Amino acid sequence: MQSNDSEKGYAGLIGILIVLVIMMFLTMQYFQPSPTGGPSTYTGSINKAHEAECRMNRATLRTNVAQWSIAHAGETPTVEKLQFNGITIPKCRDGGVYTFASDGTIYCSVHDPAPTPPPPPTPSAEDLFKAPPASQP
Repeated sequence: MQSNDSEKGYAGLIGILIVLVIMMFLTMQYFQPSPTGGPSTYTGSINKAHEAECRMNRATLRTNVAQWSIAHAGETPTVEKLQFNGITIPKCRDGGVYTFASDGTIYCSVHDPAPTPPPPPTPSAEDLFKAPPASQP
């Protein structure tokens, strides 16, 4: 009778150890970098959550700017003007800075940087050695 109870105890212990090994394996796979060289599943999920939070912050800020613009028609919104009028500017969790475009778009320096204007075209060698046009008297 005694040996039968101890065999049940060992079987239960082995079953628990197998479950723990499987859980450890699955957890290690979750935190491992992806084979394509990207972030791990965990890091990727955290990054997506931060991007979504930043998008929501910008949507909230857009709503606040629209309300502010009704009371301040013709003025260009800036962070300083909004804060002066009691509007709380949300913070990007990853340290991004929010900027306002003239068309009302709000950009985050980390998650949605403002487009940079293209550089001016460089003159060709032909243009450099052209004679300037003669002035008309």
